[in-house]
Amino acid sequence: MTLLGYRAVALVRNRTVRGLIVDDSANLITLRTDDGSIRRVIKSECEKLVLELDNGTKFATTGSKLLGRPAERLKRQKHGWERPPKD
Repeated sequence: MTLLGYRAVALVRNRTVRGLIVDDSANLITLRTDDGSIRRVIKSECEKLVLELDNGTKFATTGSKLLGRPAERLKRQKHGWERPPKD
C-alpha cells in the first residue's frame, strides 16, 4: 500500500502542510508543495493526515497509523499484526 502520488494535507503541531506525496519511508512522508518546495513530515508527529484519492474521495487518518514501510503495513493488515509500542 503505497502513498506515492496522492495529494495530502498534514496537520503537524498546529501547522498545515499541503502537497503531493513524493516519498514514503518508515518514519517520514515527503511532500512537494504547490510552490515546488519539499517538506518532510514525521509520521509520529502528524496529528491528522488527509489523503485525496484519484476519484476525489478524501481519507483521513493519523500519522502513527502509517508508521513502517509500505510492505510492512501490508503484512500487518493481512495478518492482523500490531506494531510494538515504542518505549
